[in-house]
Amino acid sequence: MHGGLNYSLERDDGDDDLNAFVASTVDLGPQWSVLAEYDFAWNDNGPRALGRGNGVLNLGLRWQLGDRLSLDVVFKNLTHNTRGYDYASRILTLRYWDRI
Repeated sequence: MHGGLNYSLERDDGDDDLNAFVASTVDLGPQWSVLAEYDFAWNDNGPRALGRGNGVLNLGLRWQLGDRLSLDVVFKNLTHNTRGYDYASRILTLRYWDRI
């Protein structure tokens, strides 16, 4: 489990609140992991902000295909925090990494 704080110097949206997030990756064995992230969106609730200030929930599943290859399926914005559209987005990520 991990988390963080953020303070943005951007003031165009009329919101100068501190922001925080928490996230976790839970291994379900050697090949599968559940991914979870919650952004409190305290800095996204001003009158001109893109969000509605009710936080952003992202959930996903990671399949470790080998020592250097994994596949992630992530569902973002499950709380529908963004003004202008009321749907969650989906992301499919194929990761490959190597050591030099």
